Amino acid sequence: MGDALVKPEEGSGGVLSVPEELFDHSFLDTVLQDVITEFCSLEEQDQLRYLLIPAGKRIRPRMLVLLAALFGALEDSRKRDLYLAAASIEFLHNASLVHDDLPALDNDSFRRGRAAAHIRFGEANAVLLGDLLSALAFRALSEIKDPGCQVALLQLFSVANVRVQLGQLRDVKNVSQKEVITEVHALKTGALFEACALVPFSFIHHGSCQLQEGLRQFGITFGAAFQAANDMIDEKQVEHQDRKGGSDLSQGRGSLCTLSREERSAMLWQRQSDLLQAYDGLLSFGGKSRGEEEKRAQSHLQTLIESLCARLDG
Repeated sequence: MGDALVKPEEGSGGVLSVPEELFDHSFLDTVLQDVITEFCSLEEQDQLRYLLIPAGKRIRPRMLVLLAALFGALEDSRKRDLYLAAASIEFLHNASLVHDDLPALDNDSFRRGRAAAHIRFGEANAVLLGDLLSALAFRALSEIKDPGCQVALLQLFSVANVRVQLGQLRDVKNVSQKEVITEVHALKTGALFEACALVPFSFIHHGSCQLQEGLRQFGITFGAAFQAANDMIDEKQVEHQDRKGGSDLSQGRGSLCTLSREERSAMLWQRQSDLLQAYDGLLSFGGKSRGEEEKRAQSHLQTLIESLCARLDG
């Protein structure tokens, strides 16, 4: 389950379109670079940069930052801590992509328009680079200065990482029932989106349990809708032979495209409906007292959601 939605090399510029204003792409690159240079040799740094940069549209860290801005947690004094959490998400996500592309799993030869890790560096190196990316995710979290945030995020991300691995493990069983597909999506894709959505809560001083649950539901429903749209793109790529190698669909694994047309239509509608309901619920927190930065974040999130819903409709 890769990043078909966000590949920059697609002619349309990608499916999900969000203004850059509140998300500091270059600062995230700097934080990623700082983490990988601490222990890695120059050769290993080059290999990691190949996997991390150029990236897709970084939907996960972008969501994290926009939600932090929406609730007033995007403070200059805590910017590095917030972007260390974003870097951790990028490490974990890219680790899952490296492992997903391996011959034993999806057997994809290309990722983001370039040779997949196992093609570029060999299968053994790809396995180990994926493991290294996962380890670096927790090294990034250990650099967070706020001890309360650090402990909360270590717990959050460790659970998310376990869920991603369980999703991968269950996905290889090649089961195509609707309930199992939903479970695999919630684990393999949804876990990191849920973690992204919950990160800002750790930076909010007086957040309520209701807000925490609202963020959780937004992350869960966004992840489910994102994966559904990704499956639709995967189907079109296979039909037009644009996908170089495997894919969940061609492997007969957990894709919505393995369902009947009626089941698929119902699930696409439900995932869009669930996302819009969760987003409306999230906006109920904070009332009408949002500042200019919070209003910009809301506008950017709205653009992101509208773009995703358009893909579900199409």
